Amino acid sequence: MAQCKQGAHEFIQSAFCPVVAVLASQDAENICKKNNLSFVEMIQPFCRLTSEAHIRDPSNTPHGLHNFKIIVKNIHQQPHQPTLAKKLLNESVSSCLPVSLASDNGPANIVSIGDYDLQLSVSTPWFEAYRECFFRVSYISDHEFLKNYTACMFIVSSSHPDPMAQFKVLSHHQQQQQHQQPGKHPRWFCPNVLKYYVLLHDVIDGEDQKADSVYQSMKTTYGSFICHLLSINSRQAPPMSHDIMQADPWSQFINKTTLPNAVTSEAQMNGLPEKQRLSSVENAVEALEEPILDHPLANHTAVNLENTDSGSMDSLNSGKDSRSSSVSTPHGLCLTTSDQDKLRILMHEFIVRGLLPWAERQIKTLNELVSSKKTRGLFSGAKRWFGGSKPAENVTGATVVYTQEAPEMQLRRLGDLSFMFQMYELAYQTFHTAKRDFNNDHAWLHCAGALEMAGVSIFMQGIQNTRQFEYMESAIGTYLNTCKNGQFATRASLLYTEILKSKQMFTDAAVALIKMTSEDADLRSALLLEQAAHCFLNVKQPRKYAFNMILTGHRFNKASQKQHALRSYQCALNVYKGKNWILAEDHINFTVGRQSMSLRQMENATFALRQILSHDSKQSHDQQVIFLKEYLFVLKQFLAHSPPSDNTLCQLPLPLVDGNQIKVMASYRQKQHVTSNIIAATGVSFDCNDEDNTKWYRLEELCLRVAGVSSSVFEPTIQCYTNQTDNSGNPNAVISEPMTVELSLENPLKVNLVLNDVSLLWQFSPEIDSEVNQEQQPPPVFTNEQAKSIKSTIADELVTAITIKELTLEAKEQKKVQLTLIPQKTGELHIIGVGYQLGMLTSTPQNNLTNSEMPNNRQNLMFVRGKQLLEVQGPRLNASKADKASKVYGPDRRLDLLVVPPMPQLQVSFEHFPKVLSCGQIQRVNLVLSNSGPVDLCNIMVSSPTSQYIMFTEQINGNDLDPISDINQCCGGSSVDPNKIFDPNNFYPSILPTADDSLTIKCTCNVSHLTQQQKQNPNHSCINKVPIRCQSIKPHQTVLVPMYVIGANQSGTQILDMLFYYEPMDETLKIRHRIVRHSAALTILSSLCVKAWPTRGTADESNSATISLEIENISQVQVQYPNQCLFNILQVSGVSNQWCLHHLSTKPNTDVRVIKNESMQIVLKACKCEKEADKEKEYFSNVVFDQHAIDSAVSPCADFYSKSKDTEIFKLEDPPPDNLYQVEPPAPTVEPFEGLDKAVKLGMTLIVLWKGLITSTDGHSDVIVGQHHVNIDGLDTLVASNPLTKVVKEQPAITFIKQDEFIGDPMPDVTLLAQVLKVNMEYQQIVYHDFTGPKRLCQVPLKVSLQNTSNMDVMVIIEANTRKTNSTANELTATKSKDLFTFSGQVGRRFNVPANNTIDLDLKASFWRPGVYHLNCMKIVAGSENTADFVPQKHVPSHSITILSTNG
Repeated sequence: MAQCKQGAHEFIQSAFCPVVAVLASQDAENICKKNNLSFVEMIQPFCRLTSEAHIRDPSNTPHGLHNFKIIVKNIHQQPHQPTLAKKLLNESVSSCLPVSLASDNGPANIVSIGDYDLQLSVSTPWFEAYRECFFRVSYISDHEFLKNYTACMFIVSSSHPDPMAQFKVLSHHQQQQQHQQPGKHPRWFCPNVLKYYVLLHDVIDGEDQKADSVYQSMKTTYGSFICHLLSINSRQAPPMSHDIMQADPWSQFINKTTLPNAVTSEAQMNGLPEKQRLSSVENAVEALEEPILDHPLANHTAVNLENTDSGSMDSLNSGKDSRSSSVSTPHGLCLTTSDQDKLRILMHEFIVRGLLPWAERQIKTLNELVSSKKTRGLFSGAKRWFGGSKPAENVTGATVVYTQEAPEMQLRRLGDLSFMFQMYELAYQTFHTAKRDFNNDHAWLHCAGALEMAGVSIFMQGIQNTRQFEYMESAIGTYLNTCKNGQFATRASLLYTEILKSKQMFTDAAVALIKMTSEDADLRSALLLEQAAHCFLNVKQPRKYAFNMILTGHRFNKASQKQHALRSYQCALNVYKGKNWILAEDHINFTVGRQSMSLRQMENATFALRQILSHDSKQSHDQQVIFLKEYLFVLKQFLAHSPPSDNTLCQLPLPLVDGNQIKVMASYRQKQHVTSNIIAATGVSFDCNDEDNTKWYRLEELCLRVAGVSSSVFEPTIQCYTNQTDNSGNPNAVISEPMTVELSLENPLKVNLVLNDVSLLWQFSPEIDSEVNQEQQPPPVFTNEQAKSIKSTIADELVTAITIKELTLEAKEQKKVQLTLIPQKTGELHIIGVGYQLGMLTSTPQNNLTNSEMPNNRQNLMFVRGKQLLEVQGPRLNASKADKASKVYGPDRRLDLLVVPPMPQLQVSFEHFPKVLSCGQIQRVNLVLSNSGPVDLCNIMVSSPTSQYIMFTEQINGNDLDPISDINQCCGGSSVDPNKIFDPNNFYPSILPTADDSLTIKCTCNVSHLTQQQKQNPNHSCINKVPIRCQSIKPHQTVLVPMYVIGANQSGTQILDMLFYYEPMDETLKIRHRIVRHSAALTILSSLCVKAWPTRGTADESNSATISLEIENISQVQVQYPNQCLFNILQVSGVSNQWCLHHLSTKPNTDVRVIKNESMQIVLKACKCEKEADKEKEYFSNVVFDQHAIDSAVSPCADFYSKSKDTEIFKLEDPPPDNLYQVEPPAPTVEPFEGLDKAVKLGMTLIVLWKGLITSTDGHSDVIVGQHHVNIDGLDTLVASNPLTKVVKEQPAITFIKQDEFIGDPMPDVTLLAQVLKVNMEYQQIVYHDFTGPKRLCQVPLKVSLQNTSNMDVMVIIEANTRKTNSTANELTATKSKDLFTFSGQVGRRFNVPANNTIDLDLKASFWRPGVYHLNCMKIVAGSENTADFVPQKHVPSHSITILSTNG
């Protein structure tokens, strides 16, 4: 069986619960009506205990009550009439319709059984709803007490004038109904049922003092355990206009009783005898609908799913309407959370303090009564005493009638009461005894009931006993065969199958369910057959599942449950689908189509034949030809006899069009050049990856910010609309510019399809001037679909549609088709579909026919003019809770375009654009810009995430495009002073910032090419303004701009993405800017690797540094590019604001050449400039190895240097900075230990200029030029031009407890303090001494110099005689001695060394024997005044002394 919300134990407990009657006064009901509830409805959600309770059996043994629940009913609620019971059962099933018929029903699950992958419903809520409704509407029988009232609650309001009197009136009314009419409704469990008194108090409108007084009187009169004061309505009901956002736990209970005429009069049912009432209910449960079809294989016409007849469900719609109205009505408006807790407390007190003690007393009393009848004689005497009588024999199955006080009925009453209060062992013993008595008396209905409950009691005990199955089968057989009572047989079957299901006995459960099917109960049979099908599925028998689902669909169809019937057939189809049953499916659809055509039901015939062509058919080619030919013929006949009233085209099933794959190119395309030296910008094509759009959007946003376009929300320019782009806005199409739509067409058949006159179908609404249209009338709508309309005569004047004359789709072919529209007027353009003529060849074309002969073979074609609508689905919305709960999709307007006036069209192309570059190689390219639009364009900018690899120079004239031939042309060409200091103030005085600006001037000779904002903010490093001499490019004008490209520092593939931004000169146009994309992939080959290791200079030269430069030729021979590379180092330029670069290991005019797989070491010297450092200037100092110096301060060397410094200032993935338009920089912050940086800070960039000779295998040689950059920040750090391997730092352990952060005084960097001092010793390195003379101790004077190399004062502590161990660590001789030398004089001192000053200390070293000694044993630590810890000095030079004896 399918999965149910409740397990077997929970279901049985819920089915047999104590029933409690409620009798409320009218004033109490009026208080509850403030919440749109009755009292019974108000307490319904709280009728289940949330905690465990206990009850004692007659032997005083406690039993735990788990998940205990009671059923509360209005005492005036009458049993349902047969008609209403029938309607309730039908409505319970129809109200749980599947969510979708096209897919599967509701929540689905993929079940794999062997070779079958079935999409099934994980649950069947309609069956659970039917089962629940069945137990609710079942009539009360005299042979059991399970649905009789065990207690009665009396409800009176505190606002009543005399509540105590009203309680007496209600109690008297209940007694009259119970004792004066014992055989009529309501039925009571026993004469002395529990009576519980509730005083209902309205907190807002009631009087608290009166309520307390009445409650005390109630406890005095009736007892405190059966009285309760309930205070509700703690707040006023809000106005209806206000939205109430609160939980509504009452709606699920109210929906079950909202059908009209749910309560009938008492006389209508109680006037019938018992047997007639049972027969009426049985007929209502079983005979729900008249049979419609004799068997599931009977012939029937095709059903059009799009036009399903819903007339048979009209009677159910009224119930749905009433249910929906009840759902929309809010409940509990005056009840707070505290009030709900009070209701929960009320029910808990009623059950625990009232109902359970009453049940204990009743069970004890009944057990004593039953136990006193030990023998049959005594029991028979008691029966005669109570007036019980029975016939001697029951042959016809008539029911024996017992009085309510008969001993047998007392026994049954004890069993029912024990079962309802979960004492299943006592219940089983009682039912087991009762079934023997009933069997002896031939009271078969009573005997079957006892057998049923005995079997259920065994199961609820959780013991292994096969008698439970015997009892249940015997009870069902007795109900069906002897008693002819289908209602109780159905109830027993539902209980029995749940028991079998919990025992994993699915085959037995299926057999039991199938036994309950009959021809006179279609709805019940359908539901039970469906559950039997699921049982077969659980035992891995999918074909039996499918067969029973087909029978289920047939019975649902007879019961007028059309949608459930369709769902059942679809579930069965899942088994046959994909398992070679498609031929039978096609045959059935084809037969239905022909029969419908013979009956002139052309629409149904067309729909049935359409199903054959809507899937991947497994038919042969000839059979598919027949199917397609038949469909075209029927469709043509249908259109001839019943043309569409609106003169539109019919929809065709072939070919298949994937709506999600529709792409719309709203912008113009770049013109492709055929010249080998010129390539056009790639632009946007239909094959572009949508994942890259984010990158282009960020580039466009930066251009807009630089251009000064202010907008609160950035809307990117989408050139190609797909299912991955944001299609919430309308695309913009430009007049006279073609816009293209790409469709994906697929032919699923084995037959070649021929499409003629393929074009897009559109609707166009022209823009009307508001002065002309003063009456605000809607504009006319024109379309090219209505071929016979007068409006179509001017369609071509509005929109020009490019038509494909003929298109052939081969068998099983999928083809991309691009259709174009050219709008001619401004307005709104809506693309609604694609129109074409669908046809096929009457004979298979031969393979030896040429293209010229092919049309002659197509003279016998059958074409039908039709269309396919283009439907796109937007993204699913998940913003709100309602969106997540339902399937709501956002708008997708990619097919709804706005036509705007003409715009400029920028065509971008590149001349001599490289495909292969070496690392650091510089190549010159000519950028060709032309305007093919009718409007002038201006303000051209280029944004790129890799802008450090490209740059632009001034515009050139005409065709004066000379390629780069030597290094002088590339790098500025003129000979300059090698030690030239570059001052931007003298080089470009017109573009310098004003005196108020305090920004660093970058050494970019092309600063004039950047905007004013770019010069003032380094975050524009990815934006370049294209320098053109004229202010704009006029229509049909071409401009050439030089451009330089440099290779990346790492080999591999380098992607250059460039976005060209431009604006129209006309500021009144709606579109204020347009873009052109270009993406190029360059192959980067290895060339040089430059590494630098800076160290501190000697002690004599404190203002110098030594730079060890290693240049390695890492070029490799590749399969695609087998070249040999030789590199000449022309020059090394140093760029810094305080350092200059000089020769050290080399001399000028030295030939520095590096061949393959070799490296060269060059040592350079960096000295501080004599002038005071100016942070606004950068000094270019050159170390020249060639005959001529290269001016590296001009383009393109300085440009690429400047870009290399700005590459990490702005990352494309990050959002744009908020200070993008900020002119004044923030105030500089002063670090407390900034002066310590001077000790290790260098701040220099090396520019290595080189020239390379590349020789290919065929002997062809090319000369290339380039440059590498090495940024040196500090001393003793290895830096390289190529990326070095980064060491992954170990991450600290994750802590879940926040650590208190200690915020103290700022501390300097330890690495800075370790290098702040230079230590030097002056002494005699070799000393001779007579150790045998009077002065055996040799004393050597020495001078220790401590130099502070930083710009701040340093505190120094020196301890000369500090030794870690007693070993001879300071002695280099092989002699081992424990006595070491010692210092004398100022051996321990703490003093301050001013900035850039030197302090000398005079010491003496005393030795007692000859040897070689290290003098580094003294401890020197440094720190600042604000630090508590001092750092040992790192760079202490090694000092040693040799002591020789004069005596040998």
